[in-house]
Amino acid sequence: GREADLTESAYRDHPATVKHGLRAYIGLPITVDGAFFGSLSLSAFEPREPFQPAEEEFLRLLAQWVGREIENRDHLAALGEASLGLRAAFTADKGCRIVVL
Repeated sequence: GREADLTESAYRDHPATVKHGLRAYIGLPITVDGAFFGSLSLSAFEPREPFQPAEEEFLRLLAQWVGREIENRDHLAALGEASLGLRAAFTADKGCRIVVL
């Protein structure tokens, strides 16, 4: 969501608005492998001009990038585990060798 002035929105009584004194907010979801992972958000203690489409697009791209980096990390970890499993399986048979080029 995006709110340039939380005091004028449906979120004016939200606990984060009240407790932390937030006055402006923009946030977009981070997805990892198609599932919701979290959100990337920016907030301010003062109201501001309405968010521009370019600002929202920048945050959307940033959230997408973060999600892809998390996916890459997870996929590389899974690849490393699979590699160790294959190495163990092949080295258990003394007649096999693994050559990495």
